[in-house]
Amino acid sequence: MKRTIVCILLVLTVCFFVSSCGKSDLETNDNSLTSYEDVQKQNTNSNSKLTVNGKDISSDKTLSINHEKQYAEIPLIATLRALDCQVEWINEKEVKIIYNDTVYILNPDQKILKKKGDSFNIIAVAPGATHGIYCETLDQEFIIDSDSISYFLYLLGAEIVIDYDYDTVVIDWKPKESENSTADGTVCD
Repeated sequence: MKRTIVCILLVLTVCFFVSSCGKSDLETNDNSLTSYEDVQKQNTNSNSKLTVNGKDISSDKTLSINHEKQYAEIPLIATLRALDCQVEWINEKEVKIIYNDTVYILNPDQKILKKKGDSFNIIAVAPGATHGIYCETLDQEFIIDSDSISYFLYLLGAEIVIDYDYDTVVIDWKPKESENSTADGTVCD
């Protein structure tokens, strides 16, 4: 008889814990569903600062940092102009970019950026990125995620640094290594 009572109490205790756990999971999911937009707003900050080549070119409409997925949405046309590139919108499907006598053609609709005469698309998601290519066109500005455009900036000789704590993005020329220095940084005479 004692075994039966102990077994019944044990079964009731387990049922109680299982039902209470299920209830808290449902409450958590309900809260998550109702506050999804709030979470997205927290993860994407539109009050970010963009500095290119030492100039603040921030715009609350074209720059934001996505903290959750760890990238920034960069206004590419403004960034390239601040890096002294010549940028010309030929039409809605073609933007001509010239830097150091090298011509690149951007097709914003198809998310394609190629060096003139090449077939390789320079826009690509960086290895390890937690998202696909993000881009959109707003009033003759091409907004693109920092991961997908970082290789193009590298080709130009620039680098991008994102500070997620201070919501800042800095794009500047990479420091040039001295022609007289070795791999370990020592200078040769």
